[in-house]
Amino acid sequence: MLIFLILTLQKEYKKIDQLYNKFLLERYLNHYHFSKSKIITNKDNFYRNRRHLIKEKGQYYLEDEYLAKKYKNFFKSVDFIKITML
Repeated sequence: MLIFLILTLQKEYKKIDQLYNKFLLERYLNHYHFSKSKIITNKDNFYRNRRHLIKEKGQYYLEDEYLAKKYKNFFKSVDFIKITML
């Protein structure tokens, strides 16, 4: 039983980055509105029930701007791949 628990925890631990990126992509695609906000300096400090101001290199970015900058190039490359596969 203990071995099963350890193996399950190890499998879930490997998926942490994938789940976090899914969380960020969901926030990018669905524009949620929260009443509380938080200033963060690291992208790993996102909270589920708050909107964020991201401080990066002395500038502040809204959550929408930061995620748009992060995923803009990703979606361009995906569209390019779709076009080349046709």
